[in-house]
Amino acid sequence: MCHSLSKTILQGVEFIPGAKQGSTVELTSFIQGYKVSMNMWCNFIQVQFCPNYAIAKTVSAIWVVSQKLKLGMKCRLAFACLLPPGELENKESFHKQLLTVLSDFVTPTGRMRVELIEFKCLPEGAGIYLAYQKKLGQAIKAKVIALAMIGYRNASVLISNKGIVAADGKTSDLGMIRLLEKILTKTSGQTAVKLAPAVVAAGSDVSITPFLRLLRSTNQANKQHELQQLQKAVKLARSEYAAVLTSWLDQVISISSVDEILFCGGTADYLRKELNLHYPGTPCLWGVGAEIPEQVDTFSLGTRLADVYSVFLYFSEQVNKCLLPTKNASARGL
Repeated sequence: MCHSLSKTILQGVEFIPGAKQGSTVELTSFIQGYKVSMNMWCNFIQVQFCPNYAIAKTVSAIWVVSQKLKLGMKCRLAFACLLPPGELENKESFHKQLLTVLSDFVTPTGRMRVELIEFKCLPEGAGIYLAYQKKLGQAIKAKVIALAMIGYRNASVLISNKGIVAADGKTSDLGMIRLLEKILTKTSGQTAVKLAPAVVAAGSDVSITPFLRLLRSTNQANKQHELQQLQKAVKLARSEYAAVLTSWLDQVISISSVDEILFCGGTADYLRKELNLHYPGTPCLWGVGAEIPEQVDTFSLGTRLADVYSVFLYFSEQVNKCLLPTKNASARGL
């Protein structure tokens, strides 16, 4: 059976310069990869899981990567993805569907056949934890750690007890989108896509400067009123959102039982001030994860790439060890 991949589905890949956000395909974070050999590809993709679109998003990304790196229409793929802990139950179904579709599908440049040689599905936050585990070594077995990943759509928590990550991670829909929705109800003529970068740039003090580009009024007096309305809406929404988020975190993290909290994700960075104040007696760690090279972070995503890039480094190392023993042996002079 040959599966068709329409050009419409492929139009929204965010890492292509000029692509529009919020279109049919939404790669939520990052694609980065490299040629391991002439026909083997080690690639990391983070996708927002949705039964109707997960396969299309993934296959779209694979096709784009094959075009960018001129891999041809046949290649092998080692694939890893991150899902919110609450969606990990879908990983087996996702794997089976992906195996079927990749074996034979039609793209805008012709029929493509991809052999899926490795599949890894991890919970969001796994990259940050793996990087921290590598840094601490055996010392991590003496700690109880809560890892809170707060992104655009979801907030997730994993608990590591003496080096063992509990399987029952928690997920909620309390990502930054909830903050933006609160702002939208208090303003007019705005969209979440336009608001998000301005809200982040405004920071914890909610500077008015980033909102100047969002003003719709032409009259100076009206502009000033609209600016004040925006700033007030953001301040109130930020306060309300922080209260709701920390209330949920308190429900899923037994603060008396954890030694420290690792915060990661762009929204966590945005709320760093509130989160530090909410947990005054518990060490809150930030910026844990692999250092991201400038040539990788071409869109200045910063810490938003830390989780996915850390998993990419971990996974590519595993692929090299397991799937390329001959190459590794040669490199060591054996």
